[in-house]
Amino acid sequence: MKKEINKVFYTSLISGLLLILIGGFLLFSPDKTVKIIFYILGILIAVLGAIGILKFFTKTDEVRNSKYGLAYGMVCLVVAILFVFFQDKTSKLFPYILGLFIIVNSAVKVEYVIKLKKANNKNWSVTLLILIFSVILGLLLIFNPLKEADFFIQLIGMILMFFATLDIVQSYVMKCNIDELLTLPNPQEEIIYEVKEK
Repeated sequence: MKKEINKVFYTSLISGLLLILIGGFLLFSPDKTVKIIFYILGILIAVLGAIGILKFFTKTDEVRNSKYGLAYGMVCLVVAILFVFFQDKTSKLFPYILGLFIIVNSAVKVEYVIKLKKANNKNWSVTLLILIFSVILGLLLIFNPLKEADFFIQLIGMILMFFATLDIVQSYVMKCNIDELLTLPNPQEEIIYEVKEK
């Protein structure tokens, strides 16, 4: 658990700083930044697709016979082409992708809020509020009520910077309370213990 929470903290710190940097670029140079982001995403997805296809043709029969291996690689390549060569259309997906990322990132950390509450740690409410704010930011990007506004990309930049800051703070709170989280019994261990007693 300790190693897992430390990993979450450092991952959040690195990704948070990166998102703050991207948010700053979106704020001051929106058009160029979106294009660069989509080029980078396209290249990364293409690499993943190429690796998937390469594994399909070079690895064991078990990997080769997987019904998802080749399909995964082909889908990645198609998405990469869309991101790189059809940015005018795919760039409209940008706020949806970011919104989904923020919501999933927040949902993953709900488990730690529950554990803090079980440990009677007063910081659980702070962590919960941060998660709620993060989900609201994600929903704001997905439903984008201001998508027609000229400053919408700049707004995305500000939302990214705000979310990244909240995420770093929330991960730091978890890291500071790691000892209390470690004192909580593992539910699976409790079940095994009860079975042994019987």
